[in-house]
Amino acid sequence: LHPYHPVSGIWYTAVDFPAPIRQLAFEDRAIAARTDRGIYLCDRWNSVVTASGRAASSFDWANGADPAAVRGDGRLAFLWPYALRDRWAISRPLTALAFEPATSYVWAAYDGLGLWRYDLMTRTGVQVTSGFLASENVIACAGQGGRVGLAGRGGVTIYDGVRGQWLQLDRLFNLDLAGREIRALAFDDREVLIGTRDGIVALDSNDDFARTIGRYEGLPDDRINCLTIAGDSLWVGTDEGLALYRRGARSVVRGWQELRHVIVNGVACGGGRAFVATNRGAFVIDLADSMRLWRFPPAGYAELRDELRAVAVDDSTAWWLAPEGLLGLDLATGAWRRHPRAGSYAAGQGLALAVDAGNVWLGTDAGLARLEKASGVWRTYHAGDGLLDEAVLAVWSQDGYVWCGGANGASRYRWSK
Repeated sequence: LHPYHPVSGIWYTAVDFPAPIRQLAFEDRAIAARTDRGIYLCDRWNSVVTASGRAASSFDWANGADPAAVRGDGRLAFLWPYALRDRWAISRPLTALAFEPATSYVWAAYDGLGLWRYDLMTRTGVQVTSGFLASENVIACAGQGGRVGLAGRGGVTIYDGVRGQWLQLDRLFNLDLAGREIRALAFDDREVLIGTRDGIVALDSNDDFARTIGRYEGLPDDRINCLTIAGDSLWVGTDEGLALYRRGARSVVRGWQELRHVIVNGVACGGGRAFVATNRGAFVIDLADSMRLWRFPPAGYAELRDELRAVAVDDSTAWWLAPEGLLGLDLATGAWRRHPRAGSYAAGQGLALAVDAGNVWLGTDAGLARLEKASGVWRTYHAGDGLLDEAVLAVWSQDGYVWCGGANGASRYRWSK
């Protein structure tokens, strides 16, 4: 039982019951809970839970939403058709409803979106609970303009940090994302682009009608591994090479023969170049020289010819993630620096990579690793530090927070504090 004070917006310490709660009844002195092991009373003043000897029929149980009651109540017409419609027009079933006594408020619970409070006078709602993911397994993260997207098996969730809202993308007008294996995500104010094992699902902002981009449109393969937006262009990494999708013209540019049948794991743009991480090492595309592709010389590091799982760029460095280490390329001097997975960098094999002004973040199969650029000091974080999963499958840093995706959901850490 989670007590909540609506005026102050405070959540109080949860009250544990001997068994899962199925129904509640509210009385002056206590709150009654029907459980699988009988009825228990929680004293409103001291939160003590005791077994009740009263019959269940003596309580006025608060039930879920009755569709007939909602339909017949003129005050609730704005909730029609018994579902919340957010900016993406995604329907969410209404599961419970309760009027707050002596006020103009009504409380509504939705499947997958938690608890909301509406003002019956203004017909505006506020989401009281937060953090409900459409995805069951967060394998991709992306961000733009104060928003962060989390994607994986089941759908996409976009968190708006300015408004504090969680927007769900799973059941679209013409497509069910729950049936797609999602692998990558990119978005901006214009559209949301979701990489799957069956091509790209593209969705215009404020619309719920999806279109698909795949082999038929010119991509080298339908199995999408990474997506990177650069202005009007979308870089697409697949299991069979690299493509550049012109969003305005809706056309595909390809032709880098050296990348045919190469698995592209990541693309990052900076300094007039596109840096490409593949299962066969590091490549660079010169955007100012007719998209000329060239490959780095080994420079003594075997990783530059072997598998690289991700790449990220900041103002001065291109960072490349290998399973057993991190490499940094100084964009001004061309000098390389290697950070092996040893010593103070003691997390597991590299899986995901993100950079911000002060840090490099590595998601691994055994925790989160952080390199502080200024000091060169490594720090590692594990489940005991608050990570939801030891295996960090996706990572993104934005606005002083780092987001970590895993099998059980997402963790957010405010590193700036």
